Order: sequence, then structure tokens, then C-alpha cells
Amino acid sequence: MSKEKKTVKEFKLPSWNEIPSIELYLDQIISLVDGYFQNLIPTDDDEPVLTKTMVNNYVKHQVIAAPVKKKYCKNSVCSLIAICILKTVYSMSDIAVLLRSAISLGTEEETYTSFCTCIERAVACAFSGETFQELYPNSEYPYLMQNIAQSFADKLYVLEYTKSLREKFAAEELAAETAKADKSEKPTK
Repeated sequence: MSKEKKTVKEFKLPSWNEIPSIELYLDQIISLVDGYFQNLIPTDDDEPVLTKTMVNNYVKHQVIAAPVKKKYCKNSVCSLIAICILKTVYSMSDIAVLLRSAISLGTEEETYTSFCTCIERAVACAFSGETFQELYPNSEYPYLMQNIAQSFADKLYVLEYTKSLREKFAAEELAAETAKADKSEKPTK
């Protein structure tokens, strides 16, 4: 995965077919998921989106399936991708309930694909000013999925907006300090 800085406007989740079908070791999963989310999901002090400790806690609390012979399946990778998104807005107990309810709604591929579609559409709408239209009208679960996606997108938008304001204010303060220093260095007549 390229280490170029991605922007939120480029927010795209890996499709089901882009996720490796082979089972992966924990280090491989950490690297893969962090690569998907590099610079896209805000973390404190640029910490990784996913760590070994986090994954072990998710397994311990049965949020994701335990590895078999220290290897994780494709469904676990998809669950970890969803968790990385959901944990920005929801508690781990809420996430566990949401993931369990999602499992019963269709195949893993269908559920993951719907989740990705909703998240990507919600983020695109949040950053373009468009209204997030119902993708799946007249159904309770997809309506819930859309609200989950919208809550993530809204939080992401607010975080990006406040980040740009902090940068703007810092630049203004620097300009004011520079102007003040330039003024004090000029000889008076």
C-alpha cells in the first residue's frame, strides 16, 4: 500500500474482492487495515487505527471470531474494517450488537458490500453538501445502516473542518506575530 497521504475526498473502502481471500496473521491484518485507512480515520496523535492489543480485545470480547492456528479469515478482516469505522462514533458494546445483527441479514459479502456503499455515499455527501438519499427505502436494517453511515460521515466532516480551522487560526497567529516582530524591528524616526 502506498504511503502517500490520502485525503477524505478519496475515501474508499476496499471491496469484498480486494480483501485477500487467504487467511492472514495478525501482523498482516494490522498492516493491511492501517494501509486502507492511512490518514482517513482520525486518531489521537497519529496512532495506528488498529493495533494488536485492539484486535486481541475484540477477540476476547467476542466482537470478532478467534483466529484459527493464529490466522484470521476474510470475514474477520471485514469486521475489523467495520469496527475501525464504527469505533469513531459508537461504544464497543454497541458495535458488538450491530455486528451480530448484521451477520443475520445476508451473506457476509452482501452485508459488507452494503456497508461499504452506505459509508462511501455518506462521506461523499457530507463533503459535497449533497443530501444523503435513502439507498434502501422501506427496510428497517438498511435504514439503520444509513444512519450509522451518516453518523460516521458527519463526525468525519466535523473533525476535518475543525482541523482546517485550527490550521487557519495557527497561520493567522503566526502572521500576526510576524507582523508584530517586523514592526518592532523597524527604526522609528
